[in-house]
Amino acid sequence: MRSTPSPGSTAITDRACPRRSAKQEAALLAAGHQVITYDRRGFSASSRPSTGYDFDTLAAELHVLLSRLNLRGVEDFRSDLATISIPVLIIHGDQDRVLPYEATSRRLPALLKNTRSVIIAGGPHAVIWTHADEVNQALLRFIGHPA
Repeated sequence: MRSTPSPGSTAITDRACPRRSAKQEAALLAAGHQVITYDRRGFSASSRPSTGYDFDTLAAELHVLLSRLNLRGVEDFRSDLATISIPVLIIHGDQDRVLPYEATSRRLPALLKNTRSVIIAGGPHAVIWTHADEVNQALLRFIGHPA
């Protein structure tokens, strides 16, 4: 989810990875924007439920937040995915319990025009770290270099 802030407007970020968004929050605040950072399901201080790690649930929860705060003009970028024409490589571990393949990446080829999917057997959420050799081979094949 992103918003297109104008001076004094509100920007929404999530706490899925606090270190990832801290610098953007500081820049937005310094430019005069209000920043709302919510604690997305299963991250930061929220509980870690065993279900609900799918785009529909996460989007519905964000919608509740936006509605309760009466925020308008927020842009949902999912419709923009169809306009991406460059090749896209999707790499996902089949053991990702945070964002399971069936609930997330499996849907991307239907939303994007030019994709190649690589499913890493036994790969967890941090597949780029745990299965770096397989990820690197897939990446090199994708960009046209022999793996």
